[in-house]
Amino acid sequence: MIDLPRIMRFATQAHDGQMYGDFPYVAHLIDVYGVMMEFGIKEPEILAAGWMHDIIEDTQYNYNDVVKVSNTECADIVYAVTDELGKNRKERHDKTWPKIAELGLKALTVKQCDLLANTRMGLKEDNRRMINMYRKEYEAFKRYFITRVDGSLFSLWEALDNTILKDSM
Repeated sequence: MIDLPRIMRFATQAHDGQMYGDFPYVAHLIDVYGVMMEFGIKEPEILAAGWMHDIIEDTQYNYNDVVKVSNTECADIVYAVTDELGKNRKERHDKTWPKIAELGLKALTVKQCDLLANTRMGLKEDNRRMINMYRKEYEAFKRYFITRVDGSLFSLWEALDNTILKDSM
């Protein structure tokens, strides 16, 4: 059983001392969770994975640690959205996106919520470099996943379109 308050404490502690722009890293985790709430996402494993989506990638903790604090399904989602190593962003995406697609809708939902939270933060801070990077990658991201993962939330795609493509037309 997922104990979300425990997972929230674990994720907050795991990212202690890390920053997300000018904010403590937990601000990003709260933003991702907020996106999930906004879109009515209630599945415990998705909510938990949203809190822990960067644990394996950005902290000392690993897959087994995520299993211990949640369950295997949640850890599988966190692993799927964890960027693989690569020489550049394209190579990392080429290695990571198939993991997300293979796991399916839950992993894609976490990735979409993360991307939307990141983009909104970039717009709020007027971080043109960040926005341009996401804008440049977004069409390939959408094309890749929309044809591979059934059941994706149209409202999340629509929000991503409206946010990432905002004032680029």
